[in-house]
Amino acid sequence: MFGFLIKKLFTKFLIFFWLAVTSPPVLLVAWFFQTHENLRAGLGVFGFIIILTWFFGSWWLGMTTTHYMFDEKKMFLKAVKCTFSDLRFKLAFMPIFGAWFAPNEDKTKNDDDEA
Repeated sequence: MFGFLIKKLFTKFLIFFWLAVTSPPVLLVAWFFQTHENLRAGLGVFGFIIILTWFFGSWWLGMTTTHYMFDEKKMFLKAVKCTFSDLRFKLAFMPIFGAWFAPNEDKTKNDDDEA
């Protein structure tokens, strides 16, 4: 009972933590929106996409970190490392930017093999 409540409260705390940590792109868009009036029309759709990504991304980061901490019994920094590893693998499947996040090591060959 108490474990469930602690997990739920910690999940909420981690979602707000990730919202604070990942807020610089949103703050940059807000600054552009306030100071550059000629960019305001084009920035509206882009800003909306950034804000949606920020909210749902922070929610996913919080839920995944909580999963690793409570279900997998990992400490906070190890859970964050595993969360970033999961994020990297999910981003590797994106059509355009996926190549930037894909692992570049070839694990099929040994280090001793030379081609």
